[in-house]
Amino acid sequence: MPFHADIKKWCDLKPNAKAVSIGEETFSFQTLIAKRNELNCRVFETDARQSSHQINAKVIALVAENSLQFITQFLSATYGQNCCLLLSSALKASQIKSICEQVAPDIIFPHPLFGEFEHSYPEVANAENAQFDDHLIGENDDSARTPFLIGLTSGTTSQPKAFIRSRLSWQSSLLRSRATFHVDETTTTISPGPLAHGLSLYALAETLSAGAHFVSMEKFDAGGLVKLALNHSAKRLVLVPTMLSALCRYLETEDIKLDQITSIVSAGSKLDGMLLQRAKQQIPNAQIFEYYGASELGFITFALRQSGDETDVGKAFPGVELAITDADGNALPAGQSGRVCVKSDLICDGYVSQQDDVGFTVKDGWASVGDIGSLDTDGKLTLAGREGDMIISGGNNIYPSSIETVLAGLSNLENCAVLGIKDAHLGSRLIAVVAGENLKAEDLHAHCLKNLPSYAVPKAFYSVKTWPMTESGKISKKILLDWVAGNHDQLRKL
Repeated sequence: MPFHADIKKWCDLKPNAKAVSIGEETFSFQTLIAKRNELNCRVFETDARQSSHQINAKVIALVAENSLQFITQFLSATYGQNCCLLLSSALKASQIKSICEQVAPDIIFPHPLFGEFEHSYPEVANAENAQFDDHLIGENDDSARTPFLIGLTSGTTSQPKAFIRSRLSWQSSLLRSRATFHVDETTTTISPGPLAHGLSLYALAETLSAGAHFVSMEKFDAGGLVKLALNHSAKRLVLVPTMLSALCRYLETEDIKLDQITSIVSAGSKLDGMLLQRAKQQIPNAQIFEYYGASELGFITFALRQSGDETDVGKAFPGVELAITDADGNALPAGQSGRVCVKSDLICDGYVSQQDDVGFTVKDGWASVGDIGSLDTDGKLTLAGREGDMIISGGNNIYPSSIETVLAGLSNLENCAVLGIKDAHLGSRLIAVVAGENLKAEDLHAHCLKNLPSYAVPKAFYSVKTWPMTESGKISKKILLDWVAGNHDQLRKL
């Protein structure tokens, strides 16, 4: 397993040290291992039923929640040669049913969302005499390439797909990310997002493997996050930009500075310059890292942010090769836009069931999820959008993220989302949903017209009271489209 050997090592070295905390509840490394072993006795004494899936492992399904119980279940479900099917509590019961029909798990940890798919496993066996093997998996071990995690993709509009990860992909990733982000056994880390999301789940594994204390909360709250950071003397934050923005707003309102935080890791969407400057003001001693990745590809690029003027997403992550290709797979020179392709040992093993050509593809060892971007002569990657997100308006191919980047340059704008509404004349009509202080349609229009071709300027602007969010902390464009169509009271046309 990618991190079980590390956790056992720290349990032997410092059994009573804090390992994980959710809110006010804490498990030491010793307690965490003991709780995992208790569950392992059940799992290992359960014979896998005749499975219909093609995964060469015992698949154990569980619903991810921000709780110590879930963390224990996750460790049990990924132990040995087990493979964990990780599901979000934000999914609907019908989605859970569909995924379980597709993957056909051998064992399911009880949860109300499973409904008719829940089947039991034996009562707790005697864990005292059980033998557990926490050895570190070598790169050449056969078990290194076995599947340990079936996760679900997350996005702003698409339905999730189940992807498979090998033990080696995470083991290699953990070694590099700990070095890149300077994580050691003193780096108490708070990641307040849902553990169903790869950002926080990976931060959990990364922190525990380093022998440090991982802290989260049942539900994100900026004030509660500050309290946890102070109570646990946290040194690192791992979160998405929307959470960082809410945290900065709280710190500004309460006139608080988080001086003890020495590192911030942001991912999930582009970190804009204004938010970076606010974070530097309120969390003055932190190095601020940004990384770009994908569920299927792992880490792709990273950067240590300074000024906030950068529009790129950084250079290739250690061990990762980048290329920009045309539709036929031919490499394009610096400065030209095309499909972002990645070659590394961090990428996933594919989808459980690929039913279309959308999403993860591999050709000649180069993998892509359909992101569009360009590399400059220094190797820095700038993203334009994703193939499936492209809007065709008046015959022009437009990527919403390019417009969102321009709007983010306004000092009084906190966040924005650009959408395409069906239009009989244009095909799609561009609109922008924004949030910020004293925003006026004429100012937004003028700013866009100054920095964008006329066809890429939104035709209308709406302000939003509260952003609808996905489980992973991204703005839900699907819900915004429904709100625009239904004249929802959360929106006001500027």
